[in-house]
Parts: sequence; C-alpha cells; structure tokens
Amino acid sequence: MLGAPGKQRLYDRVLGNADFTHALFESLATDFNGDLFALGEAREKRFSASALTLLRSFLLGEIQAGQQPLFFWAYDFEVVPLALISSIYEQFYHDALSKRKNDKAGNEPGDANFVIDVSESESNDGGSEHGFSVKGELKHGAGTHYTPANLVHDALRRTLTPACLADRPKVLDPACGSGIFLVEAFRRIVRYEAHGRKRKLTPDELREVLRLRIFGVEINAEAARVAAFSLYLALLDQQEPPDIASGGALPYLLHNGQRDQKHFGILLVSDAFALTRAEQDFLSRRVAAKKAYKGRSYDVSLLDNAGVLDLPLGSFDVIVGNPPWQEAPSEKSTPRVWAAAFKMPAGEGSYSQLFIHRALTMLREGGTLGMLIGMKIFWNDRETSREFRRYLLTNATLKQVVNMAHVRRVFFAKAVAPFAFLLAEKRQSSSDDRVVFWNARRVSSVERLRSIAAVPLDRRVVTQGDLAEADYLWKVFWWGGHHDAALVSRLGLELTFGDTVVNADPQPRYGWQRGSTAPSGMLAVLRELDNKKVQPFGPLQETWFLPPPKGIKRDPDQRIYDGQRLVITRGVREPLGPIARLETKGFSFRHGIYCIPTAHLSQHEAILMLGVLWSSLGRYLLFMTAGNWGGWHDQVTSRDVLRTPLRLKPSWGMSKSDHDDAANRIVKAVNYLREKPVQQRQSQSMFDEPAKYNDEHEQKLAKLDAAIFDLFEVSKAERDLVEDFWAESHELYWKGAEAHATSRLQLPEFTRGSRADLPEAPCRGTLLRYLCAFLDAWTAYLPDDSNLNWQVGMSPSRDLIAVIFTLDGSGGPELNNPPEDWQTILGRCADAIAQPVSPAFLVKRTVRAATADSFIVLRENARRLWTASAAREDADSLFVQLASRRKN
Repeated sequence: MLGAPGKQRLYDRVLGNADFTHALFESLATDFNGDLFALGEAREKRFSASALTLLRSFLLGEIQAGQQPLFFWAYDFEVVPLALISSIYEQFYHDALSKRKNDKAGNEPGDANFVIDVSESESNDGGSEHGFSVKGELKHGAGTHYTPANLVHDALRRTLTPACLADRPKVLDPACGSGIFLVEAFRRIVRYEAHGRKRKLTPDELREVLRLRIFGVEINAEAARVAAFSLYLALLDQQEPPDIASGGALPYLLHNGQRDQKHFGILLVSDAFALTRAEQDFLSRRVAAKKAYKGRSYDVSLLDNAGVLDLPLGSFDVIVGNPPWQEAPSEKSTPRVWAAAFKMPAGEGSYSQLFIHRALTMLREGGTLGMLIGMKIFWNDRETSREFRRYLLTNATLKQVVNMAHVRRVFFAKAVAPFAFLLAEKRQSSSDDRVVFWNARRVSSVERLRSIAAVPLDRRVVTQGDLAEADYLWKVFWWGGHHDAALVSRLGLELTFGDTVVNADPQPRYGWQRGSTAPSGMLAVLRELDNKKVQPFGPLQETWFLPPPKGIKRDPDQRIYDGQRLVITRGVREPLGPIARLETKGFSFRHGIYCIPTAHLSQHEAILMLGVLWSSLGRYLLFMTAGNWGGWHDQVTSRDVLRTPLRLKPSWGMSKSDHDDAANRIVKAVNYLREKPVQQRQSQSMFDEPAKYNDEHEQKLAKLDAAIFDLFEVSKAERDLVEDFWAESHELYWKGAEAHATSRLQLPEFTRGSRADLPEAPCRGTLLRYLCAFLDAWTAYLPDDSNLNWQVGMSPSRDLIAVIFTLDGSGGPELNNPPEDWQTILGRCADAIAQPVSPAFLVKRTVRAATADSFIVLRENARRLWTASAAREDADSLFVQLASRRKN
C-alpha cells in the first residue's frame, strides 16, 4: 500500500497494470461479497491506462504545472480512521450533489426547488424523500452529515452503560448514514465482552456480535455501502492477520432478502418509515374492514408505495443515531403519512419528532433511546409540537436532555438548528420521574479545544410532571433554574397583553407581505416602516422609512396602519430583544412587524404596555419563554408577545397608591425615552451593542426597570435574578467565549469574616455579592443568637473557589486565627462528602456539602457562577440537604 517514505508502495505498482487492477477489484468484490467493491457494468470492461496513470499520479502526489503540491506520499494508508472515511464520504457526496444540480439546465446555484433525478440503484423501495435520500435532498435542504466522533462517543457513553451492556443489547440506528454510531456501538460491545471474558473474542464470536446485535437503516444506498465498509474495518480491526486470512469471505451486511450465517442483512437500504410486516397487516385489515373513513387514501398509499421494512416491531433494546433535524416538506411524504396513519403527533413534520416515534415503535418495553435531535422539538410552541411533547412525556421516561444549542457551531461548522442529545426509556412515566437537563456553555476552552470533554455543562433537574404542567419549562431551564421557573410561573398569573385585546377591533396581526397584487387604499400611499432600521427610542426618523409597496399579498385589515398602536418587530436585536414602539402616525409595515391596536385603551394604559416591553423584566420573560429567541431564527412570535404580563389596575392585594405611583413613574420614564433623541456611544467591541446609550438614557432605563419591578411587586431576590440574567447569563449566551461572565474573580481584601464585615450593597462582579446574598438567605433559618462566619479560598492556579460558612462558636476556624490553606480546605471538603477530592473530580462540577456545623461550596472560578442568584440557589440546596439528613 501507499505509505510513508521507506515503506514499499504496492498500490502504485498495482495501478501501473490494468489487468492487475481489474483482478484486484474482482478479488475485493468476492471478499466483500459485493457490498462495497461491486464492479457492476464495469465487470466486462478494462480500466484505461490513462485513467489509472492519472489516479496513480494523484495518490503519489505528483503534480502538474500550476498545481499545489500534494503530500499523500507522507500519509500511511494502512491506518484509515473511520472519522476520515465518514468526512471524505460526506464531502464527495455533497460535491456530487452540487455538481449535478449546477449541471442541470436552468438551475442556478442556490435554487432550492431543484429535484435531482436518480438512477434505480439510488432509489429505495419506499420512494421517500427525507434526510438521506438523493432524490429531493437539495430541495429539502437535507443530505448526509458526518457526526463528529466526540459527540458519538459522548452519546454512546450515556446510552451503552455497563448496566446496559450487561444485558447484551440489540442496537439499531434508523438513520445510520456512513455508520459511525454502529461502529462505535460494535466496538463498545466487543470491549465489554472481552473484559468480561478476560480474553479477546474469537472471529466467530465477533461475527456473532455483528450479526445479532448491530442493525442499521439508511435510505441512501451509497451511504449504506460506506457503513458496510466501516463495519468491515471495525470487524477486521479486532482480529489478527492469520485469523483474517483464514476467515474466508466476509459476510454480506447489506440486506438482500435473506438472513443466515453468510447473509447477515444487518444494513437495510430503506426508508425508516417503510412498513414492517405487522404494520402492513394492521393497515390491510383496516382498509379491508371499511370502504370509507378519514385517512383511508393515506393508508392505501402507504400500502402501495411505502415499501417493506424487514425488521420486527418492539425487538430492539437500544436505538441510537443522529437523524435529520429539519422538517418534512410535504404532508404527503412517507414519514408524515406514516405518523398520521398510526395517530402519532408530529409538529410541522419535524423529522426529530418522527424518528422518536419510529424509535419507540421499534424498541421493546423498557428499551433505551439515545439520539441527537433538533432542540426545537422542545421549544416550538405550536399546538402540534405541544401535543408531541405531551405524547412523549406520557409514553416515555426521559432520563437526560443534553442541550448543545449554545455550542452547535463548534461541532457543526454550518449548523443553524440547535440540537440536543435525548436519553429516554420506553415505559410509562410517572409525574415524579426526574429529568436531568445538561446545558452546554460556549466558553474559551470549548472554542480552543473543540472537544465535548471541554464543554461546561450546567445541571438542572425537573420532574416530568412539571414539564407536562408547564410547557415553558423546556426553555426556562436552558439559561434559568427553579427560581426563574417560580418567577415566570408567578407572573403568568397576571393579566396579559392578550387579555386586553380579546374584544379589540381590529385584532392584533402582522403586516402585509410582498406579492404581485397592486396595493389599494392606504397601502398605496403610506410609506413602509423598515423593521431593520427602526429603533426603540426617540421620535420617528425619516431614514427609517421606505417608499409605499408596489406589490403585496395577504393584506391584513388596513386599520392597523393608523391610530394608536404598538408595533413590535418579530426579529430580535441583541441585547435589546424585539424593538417596540407606540405610534399614532400613519405608516405601513411588512410581516416582520406585529401590531397590537390600542385605540380601545387610554394612552396611559398603552404606555404601560410599552414600558413592560422595554423593561429588563419584560425582555427577561420573553427570552425565558420564547422558543425562537436563542433557537433558530432569533425572533419572538405573536403568541410570545400576547403572553406578556400587564397590571393596568391594582391586583393581588397591592394598594392603589402603590400601583399608581409605580405606573406614573413608568409613564414618566417612557415618555422621556419616546421624546428624547438618542445619541449612541461608539463601541469598539466586535459585537454590535445598541444598548450603549448616553448616561441620561441609561438612567431613565434604570428608573423604568425599578418602576416595573415595583408595579409587579418583584422581591429583592427576584430583581437580582433578572439583573444577574442580563449581566451574566445573557451576556454569555450572546457573546460566548468573549463574555465577561466567564472571567475570573479576585479574592476580596479580607478572606474571612461575618455579615457585619460585608457592605450592604456590594458591587456587581465581585464575590462580596455572593457572600451577602448567601448569608442573608440563611438569616431566616438561624436562631436569633446565631450567626454564620465565612471564609474564602482559591486554588493556586486561581481556577477554583471554595467558600466555607461556619456557625459562630461551633468549633470551626476562629476569625482571629490564620486563614486555612487550600489543601486544608480541600481536606474539609473531602471529609464532608466522604469522597477524595482530586483535580479531576473538580473539573466542571459544583460541590455543595453540609456538615453538622458548616456549609462548603466549591466550584469553578467564573464570574457567572458566583452571583447573588447563585448564592440563593446554593443556600436552598444546602438547606434541603441538611433537612434531608436530619429527617433520616
């Protein structure tokens, strides 16, 4: 083979002889049973000498004039990693699709409506057009995508646990692509079996693992052949050369209708939504029993066109993979018709939802699902997606959701859609079953190492009952916690924007869309407000307007273009969120702006609505609950806006004087911001920062926030929650590795003391705010004559902080003694949790420990992790821990 200098190059000698080359491929076709090296029509032909010479020169790195040098001679082709095979296949596959598209007459690059015609060998029995089909891939934005190996390893580490492997699981990937999940599953099974037997598996045992426990479905025949080749390499890699030489021909892996010792048939070139035998029988009986019923034509279409999936339902122990994340384009596509036929809800044809449904049908009761899926299935607030989530929470027990939305571009360079890893079991759930949310954070170590091992994972735990009762929690627990959930829940009891417009005429709606119909009425003369240029503050500017439209479609009620109304952009501008204005002048706008007519309200009431939208509290609620803000398109929908809380009158026991005082302060601040022209500061940041206004505007915004907090009677702890979100969590979400939220804190001037030694209002971005908030939170739990002393320590490398809170007079370190060194602090921590504390143990995790006389908190030194809100969360956790210990 070709290899590094000094090795004998056999491959270049093979390519120098056309007869030898043909004989080699004949032999490979025999050894691999036609699964990979089939010659097809070329069997009766001979390779041309010129073609072989060109290939030989390419592999040897011999170049022509003007060509960049190649260094293939330096590569050892005896070692071919699976990741390399998969990535090369993906590149060639997409290049081939693009070339065929561009060669098609009348289709320019980027024409998303072109459908590729394919040969018979590229089609599948079902004729479906989802994620990995050649036909329609460009049209639907699909195609095969290589899954990075470290994501595969992490997914299977969570799925194929030692307990799972002990049950000798049968594994299926229903969208296996080039086979990376199947190969890694095979390797893990083999390692586990070898460890248990304390020896290497024999060739026959290896083949039995492959034949009985590894299965894949792939709609594209080319990808399936690469998967077969990858599994062949994995099988051969486990054997010694003498065993390989004596083993004879490799088994058929691609399914050809039979299964035996030579024909494993573990890779099916098929639509995953083709019908199993049991499904065919069910639909055939239903069609035969009734000549007319809703959906009968779909049943008939499935029976006639969907093809056969030669796998039994409910027969797999584990299902893994990375199916497509986009949506099926047509309601008549096989996956959507299949879901409709078997009464399985799927929002807007989401492939992630559809493949989860398919996986649950193929799993045995108690089986495990571990798949990378589009995170939008948990955030989309359309009723069809809500119905899917209710179905999932009823029919499966969710174990983990690892949300990778914030780091998606680290692992998929061209990724747009947020994604996650879902681990679940097929069994009826209980409302008390707990789901662990792991949220990845894009910090500098992730950008630098681009490894899943470097990704910090913030942990949240929520019950399935809570998720079923409060659907917005799927989004809240991305950047928030239980305190955020409680605040969102409380404010959800208020009157909403939607409540104020139930009987309004006209109703809220989006503006016009571009089309070919000439505008009439006001639209023919009114200028268009440009949703990309409009700003929230100051008077309307001439530069924000465009000429009247020339062609429209879907023209709504034109009354929304005049009179008192709120106009709100659908798109989000960080860090402000959607741009909102209250206007009375006549102008039109496109469907990128949502209008809430407020002619039925007083100007005072309409200004209160605008104040809520401008406030940090209102924007916080939108971010926490809007499925698309931070998701795919960074926007808010009409449903998100209409859920915004509002207090037009005193409620929940609030006095009229307190309400009116807060409302008048809101109106005063909003009027100033509406009337005063804005002078933005110049920013040298790489991020566009529209919120950097002059000092007077900043002061008015702060007063607006304070008045909104008072209007909704927001507590000090809740205010800190909102302020910490915008200063730390949202900044990290927005700026990632460039955020100040990940910077390290300095130790305070004094490293020990009591509450009396701390200021009443410590500055943001210091450890003092954390200490004050923790001590204040525990004041209510302590006897009147008791106090907590505190001590702070930092690791020598400054990457970890430990805080110890000790009851005054409990025998802990006295304040007049020298501070404890870092090793002593680690020793106390180890004693508290009854576990050695090593550097590896501390990586990216929080330690909270309660002893009889002290509390210990130890975690990474990052500003975002030591806020006042984090302190209250730690205090609550330690209180529960201590109470539980005393109860037991």
